[in-house]
Order: sequence, then structure tokens, then C-alpha cells
Amino acid sequence: MKVLVTGGYGFIGSHVVERFYREGHEVYIIDDLSTGNVKNVSCKHKGYKFNVVDKKCDEIFKINKFHIVVHLAAQIDISKSIESPFMDARANILGLVNMLELSVKYKVRKFIFASSAAVYGNNENIPLKEDDECIPVSPYGFSKHIGEQYCNKWMELFHLDTICFRFSNVYGPRQGINGDAGVISTYMNRIMNGQEVNLFGSGEQTRDFVYVDDVAEAIYKASESYAAGVFNVSTSTQSSINEIISILGRLHKIKGIVKKEARNGDIKHSCLDNTKIKKTLDWVPLNNLEEGLKQTYVWFYDNYKSGNSKEEQRQKKKKHYFIKKALPYIENIIFFMIILLLDMFLKKDSAFKTIDLKIIYIIIVGIVYGTGQSIISIILSCTLFTYESMSIGKDFISLLFDTGFLLQLNVYILIGMLVGYVIDKREKDANSSRLTIEAMEEEYSFLQELYNETYEAKVQLQNQIINSEDSFGKIYGVIREIDSLEPECIFESAIDVLEKILKTDEISIYIVDRNEKYLRLTVKSSKDKFLPAKTISSEYFMEAKEQIFHGEIFVNKDMNQGMPMLIAPVVNDSKTIAVIMLHNVEFERLNLYYENLFRVACKLINSAIIRAYLYEKAIDRERYIEGTIFLKKEFFEKMLSIKIKAMVKNKSEFSMLKISNPKENYMELSQNLSELIRETDFTGVGADNDIYIVLSNAADSDSRLVINRLKDKGIEAYKYSGED
Repeated sequence: MKVLVTGGYGFIGSHVVERFYREGHEVYIIDDLSTGNVKNVSCKHKGYKFNVVDKKCDEIFKINKFHIVVHLAAQIDISKSIESPFMDARANILGLVNMLELSVKYKVRKFIFASSAAVYGNNENIPLKEDDECIPVSPYGFSKHIGEQYCNKWMELFHLDTICFRFSNVYGPRQGINGDAGVISTYMNRIMNGQEVNLFGSGEQTRDFVYVDDVAEAIYKASESYAAGVFNVSTSTQSSINEIISILGRLHKIKGIVKKEARNGDIKHSCLDNTKIKKTLDWVPLNNLEEGLKQTYVWFYDNYKSGNSKEEQRQKKKKHYFIKKALPYIENIIFFMIILLLDMFLKKDSAFKTIDLKIIYIIIVGIVYGTGQSIISIILSCTLFTYESMSIGKDFISLLFDTGFLLQLNVYILIGMLVGYVIDKREKDANSSRLTIEAMEEEYSFLQELYNETYEAKVQLQNQIINSEDSFGKIYGVIREIDSLEPECIFESAIDVLEKILKTDEISIYIVDRNEKYLRLTVKSSKDKFLPAKTISSEYFMEAKEQIFHGEIFVNKDMNQGMPMLIAPVVNDSKTIAVIMLHNVEFERLNLYYENLFRVACKLINSAIIRAYLYEKAIDRERYIEGTIFLKKEFFEKMLSIKIKAMVKNKSEFSMLKISNPKENYMELSQNLSELIRETDFTGVGADNDIYIVLSNAADSDSRLVINRLKDKGIEAYKYSGED
């Protein structure tokens, strides 16, 4: 099975990933690494480094077709949820809803949601059962409780098989080595660093500690069951903080215990009843507290040095950040002192008295640092100029009425602000361009990654096919013909591929219009007597319409005359964009094997077309004149050459029109033409810089109709024969 684990690089997620991998499943991870670490997962997997609200998640679901989704990604810090409830809701609620929607959309079999004991709040009716009242006291607890309601509603509305686990206090290896999560990880971290541990209150407060491997086992068992609803994952055992300190003291010498007053709002006792999960999933916690703490201690002992180095790196980064912020101010003051000394020295020489170094100082500071430091340089220069004016006998009041003095101050201010503004604007534009480039590079990288994945999947399928017998083995030899990043090339090659694999010469491919009302013939088999309609209505499919437009292959089992024997939709982003029709098949070949052969071939073609569409979308700016439907010269010539080859090879006719002296500009002309040409037609700039229209599967009579329509719109065009 294909299993997606969101937050898979985190503490619990990494253990869940390993559990599924040990059972031979393909594991995928979505994690933005806000708290996770790639080093936590050493087993084979595929990771995507972005968060669960990212639009890229849709592409990941579409390509991989997951069977199980384990949703662990969340904002887990209760104090942060109080400080920033919006960020908490965005991560914990919107992220969950996105995963639920995609799971329904791409037919996920099982959805497992990680909830928390925080949903119970201060309910002291311990041990707490699943049907006990939930009174969460923090935004984190609220978000988890709301998440459970969403899962329940999605199961009710969309029949998505969901299960929610309320974890008690989970502990174990990889948990917050820097002391940022859980009392056990905090104590471990302080002990490893030779620090005293803090004990709030008497230490007799209790918690229900469950080992992380037991949690991973519960999730794995849930993936194999039909259980649904809410379950506590716990040991059903209360362990005091004093007991934790006692066990840790036996494992490692504790420097000391600092007793502090109990914290306001802390729950005195917490314990979850695990009876329901024991009965339903046949799950029991296998690790007692002492054994679990021993394993956790071993991991911390082996890893605490790297934790220290991370802390040191953070401190260095903090120090570096402070220096980086303070350095411009220091350099500005130093530069001002240099200007002050130079000014005093040069004034002794009458030849340099007319030079105002303060203006030079303001300009240089503005160029180097921008408006922020430029304002400081203006203040310092104005202060220095005021001092100089007063040192020659003028008092401050008289200076306020001295137009020469005020004019000079205005010069400093004007020059400083102007230079600072220009530099800031240039820096802002540069940063904007850099961010745009980075975003485009990220999008390109993501598309390239998807392409590589699709290609690898295709190669794996080909390798399976080549080891098979009969027609499946032949697919490997012919399927390479559809290796292209141009949809038109793939459509043309697809006919040859299907003819070779399916041994038929009556195949056609139609493009579906944007309203799903009409289908336009784009390519067909070259057989002379095979003349499928150039345009057909979607109503032509009768009972097959709903099936095709929902992405399913139609088989004409009732032998309805006039209907193709097999129809396969080409689906992109859950929308049917084209259909592949096999019109005639020898009766003795109509069996399940032949149907599966058609299905496999069409899926490979579908994958190639989707990849081509993604590529085409990514380079739209390069292909088209901005804001128009006109292909640029080099891309138009490329498309035209594809049409010419198709005409020679498959006898696919087309007509070419040339616009006569268009009065409109490109934008206006594009708008008018977009309403008149079909999805299978294209237009662009020819070698002579004139605008051409290529009409697919169009005879002379079709050309005349289009010319008349263009004329009605005030656009003069004529059929181009290539001789003028």
C-alpha cells in the first residue's frame, strides 16, 4: 500500500514511518520541517518539504494515489496556540480540512487523525473515557476537538473511513532534544547538560505516559482495520512526576532538584481509559514506564551533544543577527567622525573651504545603506552645521531666521532623502525580482520532481511489462514514441502506439471543449475509409457520458451501433480534457484481456499528456506573446511542423489562414479570435511576422466558414497556400 504520513519527520511521525516501512509499504511524507528533522527518518521513503495547506498537496495526491493517510502534522505547542490562535487554527484546522478534501477527491481508503488528551481540558473524571465531556481550555485543545468533528462529518457526508486517536502524554526517542516538548524530554535535556531539574508543586501530580512505539503500533493496526470513530491511546496508568525523577535518577546522576510553586492552570491528575482500543483493535501498550524511559535515555545519551551544538548554533546566529543589525549604525558613526576630522583639517586650507564634506557624507551613506541610515546622517550633518554656525558667533534663535542656514539644512535633508529613497526603491525592486525568480525556480523544481516521479513510475511499469508475455511485452517497444513534452506530439504518436498495441486501424482522439458540450477531432488513424465526425456533441455518448466525464473507461458491452467499442477519457486535474476512441474491434478479441490492454496503454498515454500539460503550463510565458493567444514565432513554427508531419503520416488535413493587415493591436485581435477558433486550432506569428491561424481537420468549406465569421468581426483573412 501507499501510505502518506503528514508530519512524518517529527517525533511521532518518524516512528510511524518506520513501522509502515518494516511491513513493506511505500511511505510518503509531507512535512514543512518547522519542528521535524529529515535525519529522524533513515528508511526508504519519498519526502515533500512543504506544509499541509500548500496547493502542491493536490499534485502529490493526484500522482501517488494514496491508500492510507496518517495526519500527524500540527502545531503542538499549547503556549503558542494561546499567543497566536490564528496560526494554530491555520495549521491544525485548515491543514486537516485540506487533507480530508484531498482524501475524498482521490479516493483514500483510510484516514487516521492524531487528536490529543487536551480535548478533555480540566475534566477530572479519571480515567477519562471517549464519551466523557470535552471542555478544552486552550486553542490547541479546541482545534483538536474541532478536527475530530470534521473527521466525523467527512465520514458521514463522504463516507471517508476516518479514525481519531486521542494521545495521552507520548514520550520516547527523538522528542524535543532541546527541551521544547514534554516533561520527560525537558528533564532528559537538562540532565544530559548537567543542569538541575525543576519540580513544580509537590511532584505528586500524575500523567498517563505512553511510549511512542506503542502509539505507532496503534496507528498501524488502525490502518488494517475497519474501525472508525474516536479512541484513547494510553496506558490507563497514572505515573507521578516524582516517579519519573526517581527512575531518571537511577539512570543518570541528577545535579539537583529545584522546587517551585505549582503553576496556575496545571491539571493535578490525568489518565485516559484505553478499554475501547484494546477491544476494538486488539492493541495493548507493550512498554512499561521504566523500560520506555531506559530506551529514551539511551537515545538522549547518544544524541545530546548534537543538541548542544544546535543550541550553540542558535546562539551564534542570534549574536550574528545582533551584530548585523548594529554594524550599519557603528559604521555610520565612524564615517561621520572621519568626515568631522577631515572637515576640521581641510578648513585650515583656504583652497578646500568651499567643499562641503557633509553632503558627500550624506550621499555615500544613502547609497550604501538607504533611507534608514541616511536619516541619521542628515541629523548628524545638520547638528554639525548648526554647531559650526554657532561657533562663529551666531545664536540659535537668529539661525532660525537665517534663510541661508535654513536653505543649507533643506539641501542636506533633500539630498539625503532623495538618495535614500532611490536606493531603497532599487533594493525593493531587486528583492521583488529575486523573490519572483525564487518562486519560479521553486515551481520549476517541483514540476521537474513530479516529472521525474511520473517517469520513474512509467519505467517501472515498462520493466514489468517487458518481462510479461504477448502484447504486454510489445508495449515496452512502442510506448517510447509518446516521450515528449508537447501535447500535440503525444496525440499524434498515441495513434501509432495504440494501433501497434491493439492491432486496429480505427482509432480517433477528440479534444473536449471548455464547456464539455462538444468534442473536436484532433487526430485519427490514417485508414482511407475511416472518416469519423470532425465535431460531435457530448450527447452522442448517451449512457456513457456520465461515466466518461467522471474519468472512467467505457466499454460498449451492449454493442450499440454508432458507438465506439472502447472509450478512454484523458483526465487532468479531475477534468476530462480529451477522449480516446477505439471504433472497431474484431469480435473474437473482445475479452477482459484486451480491455485491460487498452486500459494500460491509455493510462500511459494519459500520464504523458498530463506531464506535457504541466510542462506547457510552466512555460506559458515563454510560448505566448504576453496577454494574447498568439504563439511566438519559434513555437508557432514548431507546432506547424507537427501538423505537417501529421498530415503526411496520418492524412490529417488542416487549413491555414493569414490575417490581412490587422487594424487591431495584438491584445484586441487576440480577444476577438479567442471567441472564434476551436480548442484544436491555434494561432501565432509566422516567419514573416504576420498572424496566422491553423485550423485542425478543416477542409476548404470549413476555411470559408471561418473566413466569413472573421469578416463579420471586422477581421480580413484569406486561405494561405504558402506561395504568397
